Amino acid sequence: GGQVEGTQIRNGADQEVYGGTVISAIVSSGGNQGISGGIVSGASVDSGGRQDVFGGSVIDTTVSGDQVVNEGATVRGSVLKSGGSQRVYGGVVTGTIVSRGAVQDLISGSVSGTTISSGGSQVIGGGACAVSTTILGGGLQEVQSAGIASATTINSGGTQHVLSGGTAVGNVVNSGAIQNVE
Repeated sequence: GGQVEGTQIRNGADQEVYGGTVISAIVSSGGNQGISGGIVSGASVDSGGRQDVFGGSVIDTTVSGDQVVNEGATVRGSVLKSGGSQRVYGGVVTGTIVSRGAVQDLISGSVSGTTISSGGSQVIGGGACAVSTTILGGGLQEVQSAGIASATTINSGGTQHVLSGGTAVGNVVNSGAIQNVE
């Protein structure tokens, strides 16, 4: 496949990736990057930009806009910045970092190895599962009805909120951490 590097995807523009390698793309506000195959590494999704992942491997994306992960995709090492979101409908998602003002929203499927920093949040919806999440001080994990959190580590100042119908299994609540169960 081909290789492109340093592409800027601006308002009203689309980049469609079916194979090959895409390095250090910038998705500006109003731009869209659609990924069905290949390798996409080091992309930046600005506020108002969107990255839709349907297949292929997406590595080390910085997200201030929206990253949407669908069944068949592999996404690793995304960093969600303030205002950024990662919405997960399926696929393999590992090693996401959720910074202040960002959210990882699990609609279905599963994720593993997420780190929630102060001011960041992870929302686990019905039918979704989060494994081996680490909640740092000021971070929040919300487990909604029919959602599952497994092997979460809640550190001092961090909060896990398990709503009615939610399930939390094998969690570690360290000194100064909070686990709320409704």
